[in-house]
Amino acid sequence: ARLGRASILVQLRRDEEALVDIEYVRERAPRETRVAYLHSIVLTRAGKIKEAQAILTEAENLLKKRDPEFVRNHPSSLLLLGVIGHARKNYEDSFHYLNRYIKFDPNHAGSRKLLGSMFLRKGEAWSAIKVLKPALQLAPKDPEILTLLGNAYMRVRQYSDATTMLERA
Repeated sequence: ARLGRASILVQLRRDEEALVDIEYVRERAPRETRVAYLHSIVLTRAGKIKEAQAILTEAENLLKKRDPEFVRNHPSSLLLLGVIGHARKNYEDSFHYLNRYIKFDPNHAGSRKLLGSMFLRKGEAWSAIKVLKPALQLAPKDPEILTLLGNAYMRVRQYSDATTMLERA
């Protein structure tokens, strides 16, 4: 319950309140990787980048110590490793984990958004469009998805679609 509340508070940017629950859970379950991720978000917002990176490294190491077959078939571990990899700019690992994750949950707009951004970073605009179009259906007002799609359409010279997306963003 405390982990869930901390997650909601972090999403609401009520970091001081979230930190109370985060510290409570970390004290009682130091190997809980989801709370480590939330803690890193709060620390990053507070400008404590090195501390946040250390916590992400710790969470990543804990997840990678698990049985690879378990991780491969455990959606929340895949998602967390994908998000951590992206946050640490380890895009190759992030891409691998998130690509596997959307096979379990194709309706997760956030993972599609990260995958789309990585496809664009690799210069694969058509692949970005393919992964982002379902994300737009899931979150039609998300300005990041709209911007990513607009940029992807620009790269494939579909200027009308690009303009539509960027205006909506």
